[in-house]
Amino acid sequence: MKVVQKTLLPLILFFMVLIGASSFIFFLNDAKNKQFKLVENNLLQEAVAHFDNMLITRLWNAQHGGLFVEEHEGIEPNPYLKNNFILGKDGKKLIKINPAWMTRQISEISNTKSKYYYKITSLNPLNPHNVADEFETKALKYFEKDPNAKHYYSFQESDGIKKRFDFMGPLKVEPACMQCHAHQGYKVGDLRGGIRVSIPSDNYNETIQFIQDNTKKTQSYVLLGAIVMFFIMMYFVVNNLRYQSKVEFLNATLEQKVLDRTQDLKNLNESLEYKIKEAVEQNKKQENILANQEKFVSMGKMISMIAHQWRQPIAVISMGINNILVDLELGEKNSREFQEELKTISKQTEFLSNTISDFQKFLELNVEYTFVSLKSVVQDAVSAEKWDILNSNIKVSLSIEKNIPDIVSSKDELLQVLHNIIKNAIEALIQNSIKEKMIYVEVRQDDFFVYASIKDNAGGVKQEIVDKIFDPYFTTKEEFNGSGLGLYMSKLMVEKHLQGTLTLQNVEDGACFTVGLPKELKKS
Repeated sequence: MKVVQKTLLPLILFFMVLIGASSFIFFLNDAKNKQFKLVENNLLQEAVAHFDNMLITRLWNAQHGGLFVEEHEGIEPNPYLKNNFILGKDGKKLIKINPAWMTRQISEISNTKSKYYYKITSLNPLNPHNVADEFETKALKYFEKDPNAKHYYSFQESDGIKKRFDFMGPLKVEPACMQCHAHQGYKVGDLRGGIRVSIPSDNYNETIQFIQDNTKKTQSYVLLGAIVMFFIMMYFVVNNLRYQSKVEFLNATLEQKVLDRTQDLKNLNESLEYKIKEAVEQNKKQENILANQEKFVSMGKMISMIAHQWRQPIAVISMGINNILVDLELGEKNSREFQEELKTISKQTEFLSNTISDFQKFLELNVEYTFVSLKSVVQDAVSAEKWDILNSNIKVSLSIEKNIPDIVSSKDELLQVLHNIIKNAIEALIQNSIKEKMIYVEVRQDDFFVYASIKDNAGGVKQEIVDKIFDPYFTTKEEFNGSGLGLYMSKLMVEKHLQGTLTLQNVEDGACFTVGLPKELKKS
């Protein structure tokens, strides 16, 4: 399966990069088309401006009833206009320039002096020079079909190249036009013809070519970038696969390292060797159950957990014995004080024995349920850590709500969980060098649950690891000081065996672990 995944991963990355590059190229093409449209709209607006200027000029002429210009070379009366001239007082001929004649005169000047081309035309012209060509005929018929159309335009192309932009706007009969065109049967508002404006498309073609060239360059850069990105991603993927292979190799040797540590632990605890062997033999018998239930990965990990739970009680026993020997030599303590220290040692020894039993019960799934006083279990858990609490100058505040009912639970597993949490609090206070070390223990209830909360003032758990604190093999302690299984096992015990909850919350200046147990167990 892993080989297949490693083979498919480069293909997946390739298609991801290909899809991303294709999407971006599609976006570039869409942007290019929008720019083409914008350039065309600019050309259209330019033609509309020329057309509007011509209309305004004609309107001014019509509002004044035409203009009269003294006859001279290059100007002659409009042969298609009645009363096309008058004689002045001095006998000189004054030629009448009506809007149509003025439009033609302006067009002829523009057509010879500039690149712009104007023409007034009609499907029913008075002047044969104004007969509509193919483009003009299409435009005028288009206006007849759609009286509300404001313009008609198209490009004149040759060999696939746009040569010019042809535009036409409609001319409708105004009241001032009737003096010349009433005899043709027109009415105000009728379509009489149109004014053509032709604009050279040199600038348009240059702009379009510029946009196309830049789009092609950008697409090339995108493809090049996609190729570079693919190889960069492949570089990191290959490195990651190599790293995973290294991790798999290290994991393969981890079990042997755990077994080596287990052997060291056996040598350290010769007096308890028999119980450890007995526990190992029992665990071997439960190997098939462990595999089906997916609780532990290997026997070495289980023994590592036992070692983690034993390390501190053994240290307490060793320190207590050394203190007794010193006190015996010095003779500074009475028999009662010796008895107290021996009781502490006895409790720690009992805890070691119970640890073996707890792990056996956990594996066997045969949890012994009895009526348990949460108040009593909490007090026992605090008492078990009395030695470390006193030696570390830790103050314990115990708050127990009245009328806490007994519940059906497993006393040994509950004691193991509370002991583990209190021990972690002590270690956190010592590790963080807190001056005034405090542990607050509270027992309370609601309608359905009883709760035991253990809070310290060690600064709390870093926010980035709060979600990992109950993960197996996750530890904040230095190497060899913790296996990362204590809280994981505690959570399993509470949830699977005790049908309760174990939660962590950072409050004020510390961390608060809360064990919630149901007042009534659900029937399985």
